[in-house]
Amino acid sequence: IATQSTGKSIISTTFGTFNTVDVSGIARFNADGTLDNTFTIGAYYPNDRQLVVQPDDKILGIYSGTYTYPIRLNPDGTDDAAFNSNVPQYYSASINTLALQPDGKIILSGYDPYGSTNFMERLNTDGTIDNSFNVTTDLETTIIKVQPDGYVLIGGAFPGGMTRLDPS
Repeated sequence: IATQSTGKSIISTTFGTFNTVDVSGIARFNADGTLDNTFTIGAYYPNDRQLVVQPDDKILGIYSGTYTYPIRLNPDGTDDAAFNSNVPQYYSASINTLALQPDGKIILSGYDPYGSTNFMERLNTDGTIDNSFNVTTDLETTIIKVQPDGYVLIGGAFPGGMTRLDPS
């Protein structure tokens, strides 16, 4: 569950219906708990741990299927086609987590079964890969939290379980 600046709640679900309305995917509820019928219910079935609402109320998630990739929806639930057409798609890989940096860039981490390696990348605000982000360690990261100063805390299944990265 994530909350937009309007107080409305965004959910990701595969449970099917709410009061006879199909809400499989991403749906939005009003502050009083009623389904927001003005929101376009997305056909995406994102990773249930990852919904991030940006300051502009756009919604970030992770789509998992044959290909796994980050997705972004506009505040009303429609597809942000410009962003989604730029994002990298990972064949049979998994994206474990993502986080938003103060400058609007997106950090994501996952696992590539073909290379048997973990990866961490940063996306620019338009969804393209930011090649200036250089993580040189193979850390199985399951959570990313960005501090207000831009430093990045990561946690996961690696020695020590947590480390801090500088913003770059």
